[in-house]
Parts: sequence; structure tokens; C-alpha cells
Amino acid sequence: MDDVLELHVWGAAFGLPSIDAECLAAIAYLHTALPSSQWRLVPSNDPAVHSSNRLPALKANGVWVTGYASIAAHLASLAPHSPSWDLDLDSRLTPSQRADAYAYGAYVESALAPLLDAALYGTHENWVAVTRPALSHLLGFPLSWTVPVMIRNQATARCAHLGLDSLGAEDDDEDGDGAAVPKNRTLDRAMKHLPVSNKKTVLEEMKAGTARGIRLHAITVDALSPLEALRARGEDSPGEKKRFFGGEVPTSLDCLLVGYLALIQQVVDLPQSWLPTILTKKFSHLAAMATDLRDECLTNPGNPLPWTAAPSSSLRTAARFLDNVVQATPNLGEAYLHEWRRRAETKAKGASADRRTLALAGGVLVAGSAIAYGVWTYKSLPPWGLRTQTWAAEKKGLGRFGDLGEMLNFSLGLADPVPQASPAAGWGSEHRYVESELAVD
Repeated sequence: MDDVLELHVWGAAFGLPSIDAECLAAIAYLHTALPSSQWRLVPSNDPAVHSSNRLPALKANGVWVTGYASIAAHLASLAPHSPSWDLDLDSRLTPSQRADAYAYGAYVESALAPLLDAALYGTHENWVAVTRPALSHLLGFPLSWTVPVMIRNQATARCAHLGLDSLGAEDDDEDGDGAAVPKNRTLDRAMKHLPVSNKKTVLEEMKAGTARGIRLHAITVDALSPLEALRARGEDSPGEKKRFFGGEVPTSLDCLLVGYLALIQQVVDLPQSWLPTILTKKFSHLAAMATDLRDECLTNPGNPLPWTAAPSSSLRTAARFLDNVVQATPNLGEAYLHEWRRRAETKAKGASADRRTLALAGGVLVAGSAIAYGVWTYKSLPPWGLRTQTWAAEKKGLGRFGDLGEMLNFSLGLADPVPQASPAAGWGSEHRYVESELAVD
């Protein structure tokens, strides 16, 4: 390993080095495997540092790797070339334990990650009171207007299969029998706000809340139980093991788990605290293990993290804001994202790809120009519904007899001098007046 590794992550929040679970896991891995002098931690808050548009992103010897699983695998592949450092945290594991670490790592990302998304982003009260303010503080103006909403949309899509997307007050669109109302039923949703007498009683509200609570409890317990069983495997007394596979040095699975559980534990003052409550009360040994790993790998004051300030640019911020706005634009945003994904997947660099990009940019420019012209034309129109009157100067001499009279006036030199328009004075040969009613007190 020749160059210093560079890890780009989402920035710090809730007393942790990052607001993102995968970023926390990657930080824990590198902080365990390398001394602070051999890597840099960059809170860039920008997934576009790489074409995969994902954080965490590791730059190692000119190669970019994104996502925790890929980063851990890449570092393990560098281990033979770096004898001074143990970049493979799973090197001491047996083949069977390595297989377990890989399988349980995939399980954490498929079962525990959606629960965290549901708790921080899918639950409306938690989003408004805790998660949205933290992201806004992290990003600053003007990205705080666009990026948090995009992150939440992605998170709610990831946890939609759990059936927990109706946890928030704004999404509480259930019929009396508990069936979720489709989002496109706008009329039905609007009628819920009418002052009619068919609203739920207190008992019905309690039944709906109890049903959601039971469902949440069951899903969370099912997700955490296999992890607690793996932690307790082979221990002599309850709570003795502080690592999944024993020993003192954390493995890649330990680092992945601490990324998720530390975020669950550290996010305090949640209006809907069902996830940390279940973790603390039902899985106290697993929570204690996460606390021990967090203190060692993430928040140890005796072993500070190698923070490096991310380069800031007003032009880059403006471009990113415009990119987010284009993505959120109906129809145009879909075409833009489709082209962006196509280029990211194929890594096209030929002339054909350039022509497609120029065509897309030209379409955006034409559409923007048309919108700007439409706005300018609309603003130049008189107020809607008011009568418009046109006043013309009275014709004198032979000009009163039509075009022939005008010709005779001109031939005989009797024509009046034509008044010149004066835009600065606001008058000309013709004026347009708008009639409006005014009330004077």
C-alpha cells in the first residue's frame, strides 16, 4: 500500500462520526485495521465523489470502492501487500466462521438496515423532530432544502416492504378495518379532513396504535434474535462475549453491527423510540456489546480519528443544488436519472455517449429558455379579468377622411409631426390603460 487511504463519509451527528450506519461501519473497520497516520477521514457529504453515487467511498491507490461490504473486501485483498498492517480483520477466523461472517453481514443489511430506515426516516414524528434537523445542520443552505428529502425518499423505499411506511402522522391513511389507503386516492384523503362524524373514536385509535406496536415489536425481535444467538454462541456465562467470534480484535461483522446499533443507541429524544427501547430491554447483552465496540472503534478519545476537511466550493454546491432540482422535476428528472444511471453502469466515454449528453443538456437548456420566456410573457400581461382600453391621438386635417386623406395631407405638407415615443417618460403615440377599482378609506 503506497498512498494514504481516503475515506469519504456523511458527516458527524448524534455524537457519532457519521449520521450513516454504513459509514460508521467503514470508519470502525479502518480505525481498527490502521493507525491514524495511514488514512484520512473526509466528511464530504457528497455521494457524487464517485460515479456509483454512494457513501462510504474509499480511495485506495487511485481506485474507488463504495459500500461497506466492498470496502472490507478490497482492504482484505490489500492485506498481502501491506505486511505491516492487518487489513484483513477476518484473517484469524476459520473458513466456517468466515462463511458465517459473510452470511450474517448480508443478513444485517437486509433485516436490520430497513428497521433503522423505518425508525429514522419512515416514522414521521422522528423525521420531523430529529433526523431532518440533523441533516439540515450537516448540509447547510441551500442543500438542506433538497438533499434531506431525497435521502428520505430513498430510505422509505428501502423499508417499504416491511409495511411500516404508515407510521407517521402524515401517512396515517388507514380505513376502519386497518387496510392502508393507496397514495393516489387523493379525494379519499382530502375527505378525511372534512368535519364529518365518521372519525375514529379513541378506542379505535388505540386499536390501530396497538396493532402497529405489535407489528413493530414482532419485526424488530425477529431481526435481532439471530444476532443475539450468534453473540451468545459458546459463551460460559450470559453477556460474557463482547465479540461475535470471541477474541479482542473486532471482525468485519463486529464493525458492521456497531455501525447500526451505535446509531440506534445514540439517537436520543426520538418521539417514537420503539427501536432503541426493544434493543435495550430485550437484547441487553447485544446492546452492551455494541456499546463496548462503539467506545473502542468510534468514540475513543485516546485514539482520535484522522479528520480531514472536505474541499468546499460555492460552484460545486450550486451545481449539486441544481442537479437535485433537475432530479426532482417531473418527467425531466426521470430522463436525467435514466441517462445518469446508464452512463454510470456502462462507463461510456465514446462519441455516442457525448452526443447523448449534449442532446440532454440541449433539451434542458431549451426547456429552461421556454419556461423563462413563458414567465416573462405572463408577467407582461395585464391583471387577469380587468378590461383593457387603447387610446389613440385624434386625427386632424384631411386625415379624418381615411387613408386617401392621409395621402393628401402628406402630399400637401399638411401632416402633423409624428410624436416620438419616450420610453423613459413612459409615453408614446399610443397608450394602454388598465381599468381598476380602488377603495379609499
